[in-house]
Amino acid sequence: MFDFSFSEIALIGVVALVVIGPERLPKVARTTGVIVGRIQRYAAAVRADIAREVELSELRRVQNDLQDAAKNLETNIQNIGSEVRDNWVSAESSLGEAKESLMTGPPLAASEDQKVSSSESLAPRMPVYEPTQQDLALEIEEETPRLAQTPLAGASEHKV
Repeated sequence: MFDFSFSEIALIGVVALVVIGPERLPKVARTTGVIVGRIQRYAAAVRADIAREVELSELRRVQNDLQDAAKNLETNIQNIGSEVRDNWVSAESSLGEAKESLMTGPPLAASEDQKVSSSESLAPRMPVYEPTQQDLALEIEEETPRLAQTPLAGASEHKV
């Protein structure tokens, strides 16, 4: 707190002894100690109050920042919700128009190039299969009977 050397404290003690006297010096020293202790406690309490106020002001600032962020988030969510709602309504109306156009019939083609005959549009497109030489050879082999595969050929080899 104060920067006193030992010699300065001794000089203050000697002067206090001469001025106050030896009978009242212990009582004055005790009272001075009590007052200095109270001043130190008061200073510590003031420091703690100031620190609390600083923390409180910082917490209020953080709280205000969080409330602003929450309000921004809420407005963003509301904007997104309205966009989704608008898109939903638009999709429903498009779906209703498409359903109604399917119910009323096919739309008219704008030109002759775009017209498609009904048989071409309804007929499923099937892949064309052309057999290879191996397929034809296997087909011919399968039509010729094989003796090893017939049940009678196996029975003649067994002796009963």
